[in-house]
This record gives sequence, C-alpha cells and structure tokens, in this order.
Amino acid sequence: MKARILLIIMVLCVGTSVSAAPPEPPVPTPPELDQLYDGYDLRGLYQIWRYWIEGQKGAITDAMLAEPDIFPGETRIGAPLLKYSGAGDLGRFASGDLRAYCPPTRPYGFDQAACHFVLREARVPVPAGFGDNPLTTWMRQAFAPASTAAYLKAQGLPPTSDWWMVDQARVFANHPSAAKALRAQGRIERIDSRNCPALAKAILNMETRRLDAPVNFWTVGEPTELIPPTPHGANWWYELDLLVDGEGATIKSTGRWMTDIVGPVFDAARSCGFGHG
Repeated sequence: MKARILLIIMVLCVGTSVSAAPPEPPVPTPPELDQLYDGYDLRGLYQIWRYWIEGQKGAITDAMLAEPDIFPGETRIGAPLLKYSGAGDLGRFASGDLRAYCPPTRPYGFDQAACHFVLREARVPVPAGFGDNPLTTWMRQAFAPASTAAYLKAQGLPPTSDWWMVDQARVFANHPSAAKALRAQGRIERIDSRNCPALAKAILNMETRRLDAPVNFWTVGEPTELIPPTPHGANWWYELDLLVDGEGATIKSTGRWMTDIVGPVFDAARSCGFGHG
C-alpha cells in the first residue's frame, strides 16, 4: 500500500508514530510448562497465547466507545469529528473519538453556539503476562496445558509445529474467550471542552487547516515511496469526518501531515490532564 492514498470518497492512509523501541520481551512462563505434555513443549505457545490476548484489546476498546455519552437536554450531532486508534507490536491498544454535543432546536436543528466537545480514549491498560494483575492471572488459569496438548494432537498439529506460522484462531479455539477478562480491565478517559478552554480553541482552529496532498494510487502511474511504520513503536491512525466543498468526506490517516490538523487538539487535551500518547 502506498504511504498516501486519496480516493473519491477521501479515505486516505498516511500517520504519526513515536521513535523506535525495543521488541516486546517474552513473558514469564508458569512452572507447570517446564514439562512436556504428550510430547508438546508448550512454553513457546504460551508466548503466542499472550499475543492472542493482547491482540483482542482493539475490538474491546472499539466496543467500549460504540455508544456516545449522554448529556441531559443535549444530543450528539452527526458522526464523531475524529476517531483514532493506536497500535503496536501486540496489536491495537487504544481507541478514541471526539464528538459534538448540542442542545436541539425545532424541528431538526441544534444550537451551535451552545455546543461542546468530548474527547474520549479507551484502553485496557493492564498487560497480559506481566505483573500481579487480574488479566495475567486469567491468562495463566485459562491456559490448561494437558487439554491444550490433547486438542492440538486431535487437530493434527504435531509438537514440531512452528506455532508462529499456524492460524492462532485455530490453535486457541478450545480456549475460553478473553473478552470478559479484557472488558473488566477496560478504562475510558474523557475530557470536555467546557472544562478545557484550550481544547475548545484547538478544535475551532482545526478549520483553519488545509488539506494538501497529491492524489496517488498504488497501482496507477509512477510508483511512490512507501513509508513504513516505526518498528516496535506506537503508531496512531486518525479518521476525520468533515465537509469538503459542501460534501461529506472521510479522511483516514496515519501520516505525518495529519498531525498538523489533529496534533494541536491532543496537545491542548494533554495540557488539561488528558493522557493521550
């Protein structure tokens, strides 16, 4: 995929990331995995079990933000101005949105002068496999080595399998779902523009920015350099719902030019105590 793609519907992929970091270290394995189970050494598979659990955090944080907040006497207006997500080596770890809430007016309008904006970010902040926390406890208890070995054997997956190359959904199909354990540790952070004037100003200033990028496609014309994501770093995707020449448009981006638009919003939110980053 090219670093920048601009379609007629303006779905664009470009981004921000932090500097490279070391790869994720392995998690400690439970002592019961020091032995073989019917010929299976499950210590390596336990590391992948951790990746499998961490990789489900994005779906959980998306679900946490599926419903907007409720404010008496107000209604949400349209789609979120901004949606975003953060991802790293273990998968997506955060989801966020920015919504407008306004008092409605008859018959179908709203009082724009009284609108305010709420920035939310959902995470499951506890790590699976490290430390003394409920998610690590669940991870260990849910990995039953004897039944896992029996299941793998029944699936025709021998002990010599390269577990990194086998479909994880197949490997862990006999394991309990991590969704409930992840959701129990989920947290949503919020900041309201009524309590952060800097955020209100930064949101207003987004309309002073201009979209300026060439229309390039991966399979059309001259090839364009592909900019890879930062290795072992946190990479952020942003999606704006806006109007372009009076028509609805969506821009999804993980490119640096996008931070010219959304960066000041997060800077303002952080100045008021919001923890994005």
